[in-house]
Amino acid sequence: MAVKKVVKKGDEKPSDLETAVGQALVDLETHSKDLKADLKDLYIVGAKEVEAEARKCIIVMVPYVQKQAYNKIQNKLIRELEKKFSGKHVFLIAQRTIFSPAYSRKNGGALRPRSRTLTTVCVASSLILNR
Repeated sequence: MAVKKVVKKGDEKPSDLETAVGQALVDLETHSKDLKADLKDLYIVGAKEVEAEARKCIIVMVPYVQKQAYNKIQNKLIRELEKKFSGKHVFLIAQRTIFSPAYSRKNGGALRPRSRTLTTVCVASSLILNR
């Protein structure tokens, strides 16, 4: 059941941490009345554990198109995930897709949106992390 909450590209298999986060989302969906309807259609695309200032943090990557839905339930969701992962800090980050410069040639002359260039995605990510 937790595998449905973790979507990976191609034939990639989710790591143990990603499976654990997916299982936590499934548990919250089944047991929490507040989050049940909101978590129904949401999923994650990845999770990493990093160490920051002598404390472990979990970074959960969500699809950019679901960013608004996650923002609505962010406070409750992070609070519950931090309880499940024994007090580790949890961060939700939207994962953007970067289109290559060859995008316009592949799609019949359609211009690559400026929001999908490497420069714009990196600048937007750094602004979010510096807040």
